[in-house]
Amino acid sequence: MRKIDLTGFSVLLLQALIICKILPSDCFIFPGLKRQNEISAKTKMYNVFRNYQRVLFGNIYDSDGIDDEDEECAGVIRVLSLPVESIKPGGLRLFLMLHLMGMQNTPQKGAWSVDQPTTEEYAVDLYFHDKTAMLMIRLTETEVLIDRMGSMPSTSYVMQEAIVVDSILKELELMTHEGDIKDEDRLILLKSQNSVEELRDDLSFG
Repeated sequence: MRKIDLTGFSVLLLQALIICKILPSDCFIFPGLKRQNEISAKTKMYNVFRNYQRVLFGNIYDSDGIDDEDEECAGVIRVLSLPVESIKPGGLRLFLMLHLMGMQNTPQKGAWSVDQPTTEEYAVDLYFHDKTAMLMIRLTETEVLIDRMGSMPSTSYVMQEAIVVDSILKELELMTHEGDIKDEDRLILLKSQNSVEELRDDLSFG
């Protein structure tokens, strides 16, 4: 039987109580929540739910462990899935962090904020300033996943999301063949050389 970390569980329970406004947001027991209050309540509750699953069941509900219906109920929409032949997730995450930090002020100052939500998986989160939605990028051994969190994104968010996702795809495509680099030294190799172009066509990027 899996041993449950009661300390971690207690912290998550406190976080849930604060989000549900049963405890005040400035509760001294959980001061780290102050920064998270900048995120929508729905996003925070989803993160609590995922962390709660990890405490009780480990990673069996991560990634593909949650089916599409559950993801949609939580307001999570799969934007794209890019199969890879090989990947160096640590290096690629760092590259994406730097690339997206360079886009934080597009189209205006403070439009986006970038975060590394966990050290347990290779992930980058991108929050939009109007807090109607966010992008979640996950790097696994077999694919690059980009999900949207938010059931009612603003028109402005949708327009800017398309620009950000297109820029990510362009960078990933360049990484696979640009320069005189051995395949084993590249941060990412795609399953198919045409996969990025096919995704861009599916997403209607010009």
